[in-house]
Amino acid sequence: MVYVHDGSGWDPIKYSERLSPVSLKIRDIEVKGGRNWTRAVIKAYEYAGEVLGSLPEKSVSVDFEPFTLYMILRYKPRIYSEIVELLGSHVEAVPTTPFHPIMPPHLGRFDQEVLARVSFDFYTPPFIGSSDVVGYWLPEAVITRETAEIIAKAAGREVVFLLDERQFVGLNIPQAKYSCNTYRAGEKTAYAFGRDHQLSDAFAFNTLDVEGGLIRAVAEGGRVDVFKEKEGIPYLVHLASDLEALLANPQQLDRFLGWMRGA
Repeated sequence: MVYVHDGSGWDPIKYSERLSPVSLKIRDIEVKGGRNWTRAVIKAYEYAGEVLGSLPEKSVSVDFEPFTLYMILRYKPRIYSEIVELLGSHVEAVPTTPFHPIMPPHLGRFDQEVLARVSFDFYTPPFIGSSDVVGYWLPEAVITRETAEIIAKAAGREVVFLLDERQFVGLNIPQAKYSCNTYRAGEKTAYAFGRDHQLSDAFAFNTLDVEGGLIRAVAEGGRVDVFKEKEGIPYLVHLASDLEALLANPQQLDRFLGWMRGA
């Protein structure tokens, strides 16, 4: 846990870290006595080039909280430029709110407007450039129409919100969670995909194997849109998982790649 101190906005960020030593395994290395969980997990990003670079270009989207990159620059400067290059060219970088406050319930409109502008200012060079469409991940995917309007306005381009299917309240069309849905954001129309939480959790917590579980859950578990299949229309099953899980655990990466090939 990191506490960011209030400042003038002109000076470098000042923060305090919790002193809470941990011991965990990253790949085949036992990381012991790190100052805290955050500092220890940063070591997993040493494998970002190997992991993300092994995936087909633009095959996944990744949201990187700006402060995470700041921590990597400070404590792992050797790999900072490699990660920046990957975000700029090899994966689809997804902007997210700086410092990850839960925007709608905790902050007023002015604060949300500032954070939205900062997030796009940070991501535009060099991660999303002049892209016509950009994804956006809100902390814990919590969204209100006011927040959506603020972000859509700050983006200056089309925005796709990455949500959770459980937020599609009252939606009685099962296929909607495999489609790009429209979302009214003030005067603009935004878009939304819903994360398949059962499948995402099964992968994250290793409750299904690849061949008999994950692949079958996609192909036979009601996640096939028969109409789109017949018409040859592309559609999506939206999985979301922590990047650290792929970076720190090669078995998890192997499962992920096997699942993609099987699907």
